[in-house]
Amino acid sequence: MRRVAAVASAWLVLCSVSATARAEVRVLRSASLTLDVPSSWSIKGTEDEMLLVDAKGELAIILRVVESKDLAKGLENAEAYIGKHMTGVQWNSQAKPLQIGGMEASNRDGTATYQGRPVRLGSLIVAAPQKTLLLVGVIDRAAEAAHQAELTAFIGSIQPVKHVAAPSSWTVVTPERSADAATDALFSVQYLPPRTPRLKVWADLSHNLKTEQIADALNKTFTMPRAMPIVFLECGTVNAFYTPEKHAILVCYELLEYFNGIFRPTVKTDYELGRKIGGVTMFTLMHELGHAFIGELELPATGKEEDAADQLASIILSRSNETGRESALAAAEWFSIEGRKQLATQDIAWYDEHSFNLERMFDIICILYGDNQAENAALVKQVGISDNRAARCVRDTPKLIKSWKALLKPHGRHSSPQ
Repeated sequence: MRRVAAVASAWLVLCSVSATARAEVRVLRSASLTLDVPSSWSIKGTEDEMLLVDAKGELAIILRVVESKDLAKGLENAEAYIGKHMTGVQWNSQAKPLQIGGMEASNRDGTATYQGRPVRLGSLIVAAPQKTLLLVGVIDRAAEAAHQAELTAFIGSIQPVKHVAAPSSWTVVTPERSADAATDALFSVQYLPPRTPRLKVWADLSHNLKTEQIADALNKTFTMPRAMPIVFLECGTVNAFYTPEKHAILVCYELLEYFNGIFRPTVKTDYELGRKIGGVTMFTLMHELGHAFIGELELPATGKEEDAADQLASIILSRSNETGRESALAAAEWFSIEGRKQLATQDIAWYDEHSFNLERMFDIICILYGDNQAENAALVKQVGISDNRAARCVRDTPKLIKSWKALLKPHGRHSSPQ
């Protein structure tokens, strides 16, 4: 595994490109919605509670994801928020039913005073596939006409996330093994052009990640029973996954876009943003590689397969010097951000096949510490891992590494994976 780990380090250096284009889309994963945000608008907050403001400060939209899928309760939530933050509210009519992106919705408009200014007021409640989307918008009355077109386009962009499987048109040809197995390039990288214009920036970024070097290292390290393409593509959902039907690893452009939304509020420069997007994408690819090994090589997994895939990704990156460690920490930060949101909203799927996000964060750090105590001692203290748990990390991590080596040894080229 050292060869793969070394190339993983090169990946993060290469992906430190400037992520200059601000995403025009926001994926609201908890509500299973996407919406396009004009690039000139500023964005503050999280995907569950977001403030959008135009460049001149004439238009503001408060976006909230609320638990109930009941439109009437969503309307009550909206009116309570409006009553708390605005004065002189005058509604022009009762709430009107309508359809937004094929979803039931309700809207109402009127006038109010907001932060001392007379404004046009609007509320929109959308019964999303999961939960309810609440939007409260205000526009300076004098600027209403100037913003009508972009506001209409913004509302029209609200769509449910479409979940798709691997394209049915794919055919993966399984080549015969050559006499010199080392020449078989069974891992390859493919890029499918996105259909949606806003995803082009993330398709361009995917080329800069230099995944071909990862595929080359895998080809030199492991034998596989058949071709295993790594495919970057538009999926219609935020995901990356191994598909046993197509014998492929898929990485969705929407996932890179989602990572941009996760990390942009946490960084000061596009350079730092590029490193975090590249690092967490590297972890994700190594995680899906774990699933692919288990599926293609018929490896046993006696616990949660998702945990096993996280463990392999963490082990590979832990052994990839500082840049690999940086990738693992980007993934840990991702799980920390999502985990804190889960705690705040109590939106926890107890039945999910993945461990809880905060558990995944702590498990990554546990493996980093167990593999290199000197380098990660301060990190363990920083996140609050107890001395007893840290001691168990030191005992358990070598066992995990030994187990993965034993599982992969029969599939290594010339010598066992290191």
